[in-house]
Amino acid sequence: DEIEIAGPEDQIDRYKEVVLGTINMKNLGLDSVYNFEVKLRSDFVNTKNIQNIKVTFDSTGLTSKQLNGVPVSTINEPLNYETEVITTELNNVEVIGPQKTIEALVAGDVWAVVDLQEQSGLESGQMEFPVKFSVPGKGLVWVKGDYQAIVSLKDTTESAS
Repeated sequence: DEIEIAGPEDQIDRYKEVVLGTINMKNLGLDSVYNFEVKLRSDFVNTKNIQNIKVTFDSTGLTSKQLNGVPVSTINEPLNYETEVITTELNNVEVIGPQKTIEALVAGDVWAVVDLQEQSGLESGQMEFPVKFSVPGKGLVWVKGDYQAIVSLKDTTESAS
């Protein structure tokens, strides 16, 4: 749907759309509902005075389930570090997607990775990092929630004492 806005012609014609907010897929669950406040530039007018927009997620044909034993790995390990994944598996990983796909999905179908290239402040020891997920070849399937994994790092340039 749309709302009607008005404003100075030389300004409003520059916009195809006004984004009211975004929805992070990690937070998108079955039957999710999101509310966004309509905030416009001071020189634009909301002609119908609609203050909030409600976005609902139609989950018809979708389902979710919890997977245990999802293997965790690392990618983009720095050359000067030895790495060892301490959290080798994640449990209670919520996956959402088409019912037939989810029913057949097993933990090994889900890739859980810690991308060390995206991390700053690496140092020797055990560190907790966010986990990214992908479910290759399974179509519209995603993981809901935030997950962490512990990785042990050893700086190979440190001198032995």
